[in-house]
Amino acid sequence: MLYNLSLFGEQVRLLRKRQEYSQSIISEKTCINIETLRKIENGKVIPRLDTLEALSIALKEDITALLLKYRLDDYTLFNNIKHLLELKLDRNEYETLSTVIDDLNKLKPLVNNDYYKIQIQHIYCFIEGAMLYKVHNDPQNAYTKLINALKINNQEFTMKRYKAYIYSSIELRILMNIAFVTNDLGNTTSYLEIIQFCFDSVDLENRLYPKLCHNLATAYKRNNDYIKALKYANLGIKYCKKNNQFSGLHILYYGKGVIEHYLDDPEYVSSVKKAIFICELLDYKKVRKKILKNCREFLKCEYDFEKHSIT
Repeated sequence: MLYNLSLFGEQVRLLRKRQEYSQSIISEKTCINIETLRKIENGKVIPRLDTLEALSIALKEDITALLLKYRLDDYTLFNNIKHLLELKLDRNEYETLSTVIDDLNKLKPLVNNDYYKIQIQHIYCFIEGAMLYKVHNDPQNAYTKLINALKINNQEFTMKRYKAYIYSSIELRILMNIAFVTNDLGNTTSYLEIIQFCFDSVDLENRLYPKLCHNLATAYKRNNDYIKALKYANLGIKYCKKNNQFSGLHILYYGKGVIEHYLDDPEYVSSVKKAIFICELLDYKKVRKKILKNCREFLKCEYDFEKHSIT
């Protein structure tokens, strides 16, 4: 793997000085040779795992995570691009996803790490597939684009055997979107099966987890299985609260409110109000407008959410 060891070493030095420790004191505390410490701080060596763990204890920071931050020079830029993508998806701003592609084009020439090269390819294909589906209303070509995305790592990939493969986080995201397109193409049974498979495959600490909870709740709601739908909506909300994650929480509360409405549970008012409040808090104007429109047209609620909203 490639690292920016110079920047990593500078950060280790800053952490040491923040603790007001000399290299000699750190050497005594960790039993790490002082010459090794000098090489680490000068960006001349990749530390071993046991060295990273010892430094973490002495410097009171996760030095292993710090090293991973410098796996490539523009790691921060790559993370910023992923954050921008998530933000646009949360705000339902599919028509502006091309700006994320522009940012990827700027990053691509700077990347030498094969792992990130594949990640960038996956994101390219995901965005193109999402835009074909959401912006151009072309589910058939979106399906083809998303399938090709999953062939980047495995040329033999086929949806007939999708359960036989192991997926990275971005690949699960792509597979989840294949489920949406599959549903749009009329195969509702496969849609639910794929979403359930994605949910069963995702790590409980993965930030994709609450999105899968929402989509699984939606799938069961469409099958009129409101009890299961409510179960998954609540799981997603629980995750977001536990991890202080606002991303996706608005749509989880809205989905919960819709399900509660179908169950004749008066708590639906509270759930939808929370969804609208989060949209206002995060400035998700487009999503807020859509929620209010759905409340008027589909839920046909007696409660006037727009009147009682903040803005």
